[in-house]
Formats: sequence, C-alpha cells, structure tokens
Amino acid sequence: MSANQETFKSCYRGRQGALYHLSYMRTAKVKAAYYVLEKAGLILENKRVFDYGFGAGTFFRHLPKSASIAGVEMDEENAIAVREMVEKRGLDGSGIQAIDISKWQDHPLLDEKYDLVVCSHVLEHVPEPEPLVRRLLACLNRSGRLLVLVPINERVVNEHHVHQFHSQALAGLLENCNGVVERIAETDYFFDRLQPLYAKDASGLKRIIQQVLALGIGVLAALFSAEKWHELGVLTGKLFGFKPTQLAAVVSRRE
Repeated sequence: MSANQETFKSCYRGRQGALYHLSYMRTAKVKAAYYVLEKAGLILENKRVFDYGFGAGTFFRHLPKSASIAGVEMDEENAIAVREMVEKRGLDGSGIQAIDISKWQDHPLLDEKYDLVVCSHVLEHVPEPEPLVRRLLACLNRSGRLLVLVPINERVVNEHHVHQFHSQALAGLLENCNGVVERIAETDYFFDRLQPLYAKDASGLKRIIQQVLALGIGVLAALFSAEKWHELGVLTGKLFGFKPTQLAAVVSRRE
C-alpha cells in the first residue's frame, strides 16, 4: 500500500454523526452524483448498487430503501461503522466490507454484477487507474452503469492526489478501458474559492474554520435538489468567475 493510500486507513473513523454527513465535502459529492444520474435517466429504486471506496458511506444514506447495497473501503473499523449506519436506516449492510488494497482484485464483491457501480473521488488517488476502471466496468450487468467522480480545477493541488483530471482526460481514460461515456458534467462551482483551504491537512484553528464553513455550505446545499444546486452553481460561476470543481460521468460498458 502506498503512503497516499495509507493516509485513508483511518480518516473516517468516528465520523458517522449527522453533522459530519452534512459537511459540504460529502454533500457536494452526493449532489454531483445525483445530478449526472438524473440527467442520464437512471432511477435507483430496486437497483443493486456497489460503491468502490465508499468513504464515510454518505452516498448510501441517500439511496432508496428498496436498493440493494454493497461496497468496499480499506479500513475495517470504518466499514463496521458504515455497516451499522446503513442498517439503522433500514438497509441490509451485509455487503459493506473492508478490502485489502494489496489484493484488491481478489475481493469476492468484484466478482458479482450490479446495476450501478460508484467510484467517487478514488481515481485521483490511484497510481494506475486503468486496471481499476476495467475491473469496475466488468462488474456491470448488461444494463448497468458506472458512475465516476473526480476533482477538477484544483487551485492548490491536494497532496494526496497523484492525478489531475479534466473532461477530455477522464473521457479518454474511460473510453480506453472499454467504456462508453453517456453523460459527463462539470459541476460544484461553490467549492472553487474554498478549495485551497482544504487542499492540505489542518489542525487547530484552521481545522475549526474548515469544519464550520463545510457544515454551513453543506446545510445550504441540502435544501436544494441536485439539479437546482447545479443551476445555482452555474449562475454563481457566471457572476463571480467561479470554476467547477467536480467532474461526474455516467459510463456503460462497450459490448
């Protein structure tokens, strides 16, 4: 495991409270995901969803209760906490499991088929993303889709990111891996000017400022639908010159 990956072994521990899930760092990813999913016409009722690198599990909190969920994350302690969280929300958490990154291709959940596979803010951390993308596409059933989210337009490069993406680069990667990009969107303009504040690990007063800002914007975002939040972001970008900070794509597997 690389030092970059080792950083995330414990970063989500003890952060399952509702206020943590309202943080904009989490809420923005869900808004971006649902914006592009809705534009692609994907309905998640009664669908089988697999989240590769689910982090704190916030995406699971927004899934319909009829969905069947599974996912992997590096930290066993965090996986247990997320499993307990989704079960409290009435979902079956048995598919929430830890993964050994050194043997990631051998995980049994990667041998199953899903209606939706989520890969949110993972590829920028992976030294060689192509094998992962190919394997995730192979997890799709005939009508399944892969949802990919990555950061873009970083004002300060995050020290944990080994790749920087833009629309053409991500689309090229996905197509080279036998994917068909059905919908791709640049979104989340609100984080643009704040990104440098969160690009590096912080402590003390700076950490408190980070948390207060993230919660405040996260609560505001929660009041809007994914589409309305995106539209408001586009308008804000035009008025103040903000750039989009997330790139979201819905991908099918080329037969």
